[in-house]
Amino acid sequence: HNIIVKNPSGYAEGNLLTIKKLSLQIRYRELLKKHLYLDSIVVKEPALTVMRDSEGRFNISDELIDFFRQETAWRYHINEFAIQSGIIEFNNDKKFRNDDVNIVLRGLSSERGIKTSIRGNTTYAGGRVDIEGWIYLKDESKRLNFTISSRDFSVYPLKESLSQFGIEMAKTKAKFLLHAEGDTAKGFKFSSEMEIRDTAFQFLKRNAKGIVFMAQAFLNVSDKTLIIDQTSLEAGDVTALTGNGEIRKVGDDILYSLMLKIGALDISALNIMKNVKMSGLVRSETLRIRGSSKRLVPEVSGDIHVSDANFEARDFHIGRLDAHMKLRSADGGTLNLQINDLKYGNYSVPWLQAESDFEYIDHDIIFNATGVKSRDFNVSSSQTVITVPHNGKQRGIRAEVKGLHASYPKSKAGIRNAALSLTVNKSGDVLAG
Repeated sequence: HNIIVKNPSGYAEGNLLTIKKLSLQIRYRELLKKHLYLDSIVVKEPALTVMRDSEGRFNISDELIDFFRQETAWRYHINEFAIQSGIIEFNNDKKFRNDDVNIVLRGLSSERGIKTSIRGNTTYAGGRVDIEGWIYLKDESKRLNFTISSRDFSVYPLKESLSQFGIEMAKTKAKFLLHAEGDTAKGFKFSSEMEIRDTAFQFLKRNAKGIVFMAQAFLNVSDKTLIIDQTSLEAGDVTALTGNGEIRKVGDDILYSLMLKIGALDISALNIMKNVKMSGLVRSETLRIRGSSKRLVPEVSGDIHVSDANFEARDFHIGRLDAHMKLRSADGGTLNLQINDLKYGNYSVPWLQAESDFEYIDHDIIFNATGVKSRDFNVSSSQTVITVPHNGKQRGIRAEVKGLHASYPKSKAGIRNAALSLTVNKSGDVLAG
C-alpha cells in the first residue's frame, strides 16, 4: 500500500510515481527453477508524473534506468498485468495529461513467440480513448497490431496552441480511429479516419461543421520512407482534397513528393478581407509537388482552374472571372485570365483578357511578357516583379514594372517603354502607398 518513488536527488521535490495498492499472485514453486511466474499483477490508482527541467533532465534516476536495462538469467511470465484508475502527466501540462487510465496486458513473457495482448482506455479532457491490440515483444522482428479510437475526443487542451494559427476549437469535438499493423523488419501499414465538428478558422467566414480526414500509408522502417497510398480531406461544403505521395528521410533532410487534386474549393467561404464579397470555385487537375525541408518553396506542376468567380469591394466589381494557371516544376508557369463586367466607380470594362508567364524566386513573383487586352485598351510589359513582405524592415508589397506599353485608341493616348514602381501597405481596412 501507498508506494512512493520520489524524484532523484538534485531534482525538484516531488514524486515520480505513487501507487495506492499493488497486488501480486505468484507461483512460488516456479522460483526454484529461476522462473518468475505470476498469475496477476494489479496496480491500483498509480500516478506517474514525468518532469523535464530547463537543462533537459528527466526526473528518473540513472539507477532506475540501469535496473530496467540490465540482463537477467531469470525467465518470467505474467498472465495478466492490470493498471486501474491511473494518471499520467508530463510537466504539469494539461495537453499531456491522461486520467482514469485502465489497461490490461495479457501474456507478458521473456520467451520469444509469445503474443502479448493489450486492451484498455483512458480519459483525455473528459473524452474517452480506447486502445486494443497485440505485440510480440521478445521476437527479433516485433510484430504488432493496434487500434486506437475515440468517439468523443475533446481538443480543448490544445486551444491555446492552435489559437495562434487562427483556429478556434473551444467547442470542437472529434472522433477518430487509427490502426497500425506490421513488424519492425518490413514496416507498418497505417490507416486512419478522423471527423472534427464545430471548428472555426480565421481564414473562413463560417465554421466548418464537419471535417473528415482519411489516410492510408506504409512506413518502410529500413528505408526511412513513408508511402502515402491514399488521403482525402472534406470540409463540409468548403473544400475537397485527395492525394498520395512519398516522404523520405535522407541524412538530415526530409524529401517529399506529393500528388494532390482539388475537387472543389468554395471561394465564398474564404475570409480574406473585411467588406469584400467573393464567390466561385477553384478546382485542379493533379498537382505534383516536390521539395525538401531545407527549401522554402517547393516545385509545383499541374493545372488550377477558377470558374464563375465574382468579386465586389466598395466601388470595385467583377461580374465574372475565369482563370487557368498552368504550373511548371521549374518554379513557374503560365496564367490566363478572362474577366467580364469589370467596374470601378462609374468606369466599366465589358471584357478583359490577360496572359503571362511567371516564376517565383524566394520572396519574388516575376511576371514576364505580360499582355492585357480589352475592348478599349491594350497593356503589355516585359517584366513585373512583385516582392512580398518577408522581414521586419519591409512594410508592404512592392511592384516594379519594366518595358510598360499601353494604348487607348479611342482617346488617341498611349505609353511606350515606361518604368513604374509601386509600394502598397495595408493598415486595418485601409490600403495606402
